[in-house]
Amino acid sequence: MYKKRINKAIEHGIDFLVENQLDSGEFPTTAASTQQMNGGYLYNSPLVTSFVLYSIKGLRHSKLNKMTEKALCFLLGEQENGGIWRTHTKKIHTTGI
Repeated sequence: MYKKRINKAIEHGIDFLVENQLDSGEFPTTAASTQQMNGGYLYNSPLVTSFVLYSIKGLRHSKLNKMTEKALCFLLGEQENGGIWRTHTKKIHTTGI
């Protein structure tokens, strides 16, 4: 009984992630200056993408293969010389967004 409900919840979670992953492979991060998230905006950061990959690392599902590959390509593209990671993407750093 519980296993079926858990598997259904996992399936819904995977669908949510696949639908919300950006073309770049990044998972969107929303930021705002208030708890109510008024005026929320997309903040480009590799952090959420790394957390998503960490959270699904033990799952085996056909939908995760392409999603994981895109996310890894995004993260590797954001890594700087010497293995440095920033809290923001190069897009923000170079464009001042």
